[in-house]
Amino acid sequence: QAAKYYYQKVAKDFKDTSFAQQVPAEIERVAELPPKPIQHAQWLIDMFPDPEQAKPVIAPNPTSLLR
Repeated sequence: QAAKYYYQKVAKDFKDTSFAQQVPAEIERVAELPPKPIQHAQWLIDMFPDPEQAKPVIAPNPTSLLR
C-alpha cells in the first residue's frame, strides 16, 4: 500500500520527470503484492513487547513531575 501511495505522489508532484512516466508500470507491478508484507521473522518480533501495550493509559501530568 505504501509503495502505491508514494508512486502516486511522485506522479502528481513530479509530472515532468522520467520517474513520473514509470509510475503506471510500477503501480501495476505492485498491485499483485499483499497490502501488508508477510512477516518472515515473526518469532523475532514476538521477543519484544508490543509498544502499543506498553503505553500508559493516562499520560502523566508534566507539571506534577516538577514538584
